[in-house]
Amino acid sequence: MNRDKIGIVGYSYSAAHAVKVASLDRRIKAVVSINGFISGSWLVGLMFPDRPSADALIWEDRERRRVGDGEVGYLPVCKTAEKSDNVFLPTDDAAEFYLRMQKIEIANGREWRNGVTTQSLLKMRKYNTMEDLKVLAPTSLLMIVDEAFIQSGLPQKAFEAAGEGGEIVREFATIEGGHFDALAPGRGLEKVIEHSTSFLRRVFDGEAEERVVIP
Repeated sequence: MNRDKIGIVGYSYSAAHAVKVASLDRRIKAVVSINGFISGSWLVGLMFPDRPSADALIWEDRERRRVGDGEVGYLPVCKTAEKSDNVFLPTDDAAEFYLRMQKIEIANGREWRNGVTTQSLLKMRKYNTMEDLKVLAPTSLLMIVDEAFIQSGLPQKAFEAAGEGGEIVREFATIEGGHFDALAPGRGLEKVIEHSTSFLRRVFDGEAEERVVIP
């Protein structure tokens, strides 16, 4: 392993992890964030617009575990024909992606549980990727964002924040479609791979220059 050429790539929630790690560990020279969420509190608010209801779910689960038998509470990751409320990712494209993945896993003799711990809501709220990006420099950054997320304005603000901490090589790229299209062959995956590999080669070969194109 070449310790001078360490990069980290993350998608969605793991993109927030990737930025966090890169902001703390200076051995990482480049980070690629693919459809990474920016604010955990904002995202949980989209999932559960009624903040008091979300708080009640979290704290009832914690209290039950404290005084009871410690059984972990779960929420569905995506909606199904049987369950459509209090779902972690309530969108149609999330259901399409995860239920298709579940069928593939079952067909291959494996299992995928449609469930995420209730306490994950609380942990997700603690993430503020904007602040991590402010201290990312001098680590290089590529942000790949889908068209749907661009509408919120958050990716653009996050990208600008990455330049506040000092000189940094950064690029901003968009792909067509929604959140899960970045992983779909024939829809966004090939472009994501092309953007990512090209960026990392330029960074590690010393040919990268700042390319700031924000829609």
